[in-house]
Amino acid sequence: MIEKGLRLNKKYKKEVTYAMLNGIRNDYAKSLAEQGERVAIYIPFGPKWVNYAYRRMRERRHVSLIMRSLISNK
Repeated sequence: MIEKGLRLNKKYKKEVTYAMLNGIRNDYAKSLAEQGERVAIYIPFGPKWVNYAYRRMRERRHVSLIMRSLISNK
């Protein structure tokens, strides 16, 4: 999805910020920032953060990203 956003941004030249959940693909977020892209890292908080985190963990795609982030050397 981000790659498509990058291509669209080259075409339309809009000011875009790529928001990513803290701990998920931090290496990719760093790479985007080093390329001059605006990146926001967000951290869920507040009284309902546990529910949010649980929903994200139940999504299969997110579980694989979390597991890769935990074992990544970067």
